[in-house]
Amino acid sequence: MDYFMAFRETVYLILGLQIIFYSVRVVLKLRNVKVSSSRIFLRSEIFLRFLKDLFLFSFSCIAMAILLYFWWITNHEAFRISGGLVSILAVTLLLLSVRNLKLTLEE
Repeated sequence: MDYFMAFRETVYLILGLQIIFYSVRVVLKLRNVKVSSSRIFLRSEIFLRFLKDLFLFSFSCIAMAILLYFWWITNHEAFRISGGLVSILAVTLLLLSVRNLKLTLEE
């Protein structure tokens, strides 16, 4: 049994449910275009954090893919574990970015 895989999938499940919760709240707040665009303008520092976290999410996904390709080529377990840890970091950054977008749009 692969305990690291079970841990990684549990973290994915926990973070994924939170991402869905925040995303639904963001979509509901984006219905009023004028209010949401003015909030983005007025809370630009939180919106910039959203963009920064989204950029770091993209960068960590690229790093994860490279590590997993190295694991596939060399079959060293260190690459697999490192790729799994970077993937957990990527999902966490995605959660933070969606949360920052929600904070930008809330009243």
